[in-house]
Amino acid sequence: MTVATPNFRQRCAEFFKEERERKELTLLEVSERSGLRIQYISDCEHALRNVGLDNLERLFLGLGVAVGDGTHPSLPLRIRFARNMRALRDERGLSQEALASLSGVHRTFVSMVERGVRNITIDNVERLAHALSVSEEVLLGLG
Repeated sequence: MTVATPNFRQRCAEFFKEERERKELTLLEVSERSGLRIQYISDCEHALRNVGLDNLERLFLGLGVAVGDGTHPSLPLRIRFARNMRALRDERGLSQEALASLSGVHRTFVSMVERGVRNITIDNVERLAHALSVSEEVLLGLG
């Protein structure tokens, strides 16, 4: 019998809950720090929400988790993701259309994500990471 590997949304949910409990924070405290509703945070912790990168960054902030990288610590997560995706796509010699086809999204979606104008969700991060053969954390610039 094989055990299924948790998808990225499930791994994020586990991280959110474990980090909140490790820091002994209540949902209310994370809500006040992040500006997100308590129910939304609870849904994220139970993998019921397909979180966008903007809210993912707010959740990290609410949990007191640094998401900046060493070279651009204040660069928004969405922009870091866009730059990483473009660089990885170029390294692999893929066009936007080829990446879109491999990941099951539309080419214009890839274009908008690479320009940082689209608030991509973690489910789509997973699709694109799989298509680029990297972890979601690497694509996000977190690992």
